[in-house]
Amino acid sequence: MEAFITGSRKYGTPTEDSDVDLVIRCSSQTAALLSELADDVVTDADYGMKPENVSLRFGKLNLLCCLNDATYAEWCLGTDTMCRNVSGPLDPPVRDQAIAVFEAIRARRFQTKG
Repeated sequence: MEAFITGSRKYGTPTEDSDVDLVIRCSSQTAALLSELADDVVTDADYGMKPENVSLRFGKLNLLCCLNDATYAEWCLGTDTMCRNVSGPLDPPVRDQAIAVFEAIRARRFQTKG
């Protein structure tokens, strides 16, 4: 299993209330087992998309399970991009910027498939 930290703990300015976002590459079977223990479960399917990610909340730990190599690579690229681009407080806030970066990366993957 591969894993790394992303989000405000990696490239933002975490506060005492910030959660820890941990991206892992795992099988759908592992994600299913972990989801039985989670406080909350959100999948891409909840947003009408092909299920490639499962987000599992365990208190302040947000476990982002990537179910394939392409999705894991997107998280790696997005996190690396944010680390290079963030240097102090951001306007818009880091979360808004991260969402835009990750959406652009995902859109490029689907454009190249079509």
